[in-house]
Amino acid sequence: MVFLPKLLGTGGSFRIDRPEGPPIEGDTMQCVHCMKHWTVVPGSGRQRGWCLKCGGPLCGAEKCMKECVPFEKKVYGEAPW
Repeated sequence: MVFLPKLLGTGGSFRIDRPEGPPIEGDTMQCVHCMKHWTVVPGSGRQRGWCLKCGGPLCGAEKCMKECVPFEKKVYGEAPW
């Protein structure tokens, strides 16, 4: 099964091998404004967003949801931290 983050190119995946029991696998996404990573948990009830200007996922933090300031602009000094 292909999940939304992989189709959009906005996330990744992880695998944790454990000595006891099967490995734990999951998908991750990354906020386009602050670069925070999170594990995708469908049906968790956690409200996140999507930036229509950047075309990428948002972590749900108030600062990221309020205005569009892409992380790349911060890195290149075009926007304040």
